[in-house]
Amino acid sequence: MSDQSVTFTTYPDFKDWLSAYWLTVRHRWLWKRICIAFVFVWTAYFALVAGIDIANAGWHPQWLASWLRMSAVYSLTVSAVLILITIAATPRRVRKAVEDTKRLAPQTDYEADQSGIRSRNAISTSSVNWSQFERWLENGQVFVLMLTRANYFIVRKADLDSSTLESLRSLLVAANVPSR
Repeated sequence: MSDQSVTFTTYPDFKDWLSAYWLTVRHRWLWKRICIAFVFVWTAYFALVAGIDIANAGWHPQWLASWLRMSAVYSLTVSAVLILITIAATPRRVRKAVEDTKRLAPQTDYEADQSGIRSRNAISTSSVNWSQFERWLENGQVFVLMLTRANYFIVRKADLDSSTLESLRSLLVAANVPSR
């Protein structure tokens, strides 16, 4: 690896935090996982609908199509409502986190080199080796350096010049930090 190092300061705002949140959620909640969750919800509703009818009137195979259809409608409705609640509640939850962060540590200073990244703000300092990162994600607004699924650094791209962005990317690539 090279002896390249980079220093920068970043001031993520609400839009950056929200962008980072959706980036990490999109990465975790792929359509495959949503479909698996739907199948579990559908199975539970099917067991409930069929179980009540079987308990009250006994087994009637001709009712099977009705049970399947009814449980699919319930599952689609519940799944859609839960997804909409999550989408609607997310900005409020992120705004609360941003308010706390801005009150405690409005800016973070970083120094990165071939061994890892060091951060410093008003309340903490940390030093993390590249091998400790789970992955990094990037969109047009932010870099998200993920230590775990719920613990990550947000680097606002607007606070970095193009050479600093490229240096950070090359350090991550050289250290073999997964990008997906």
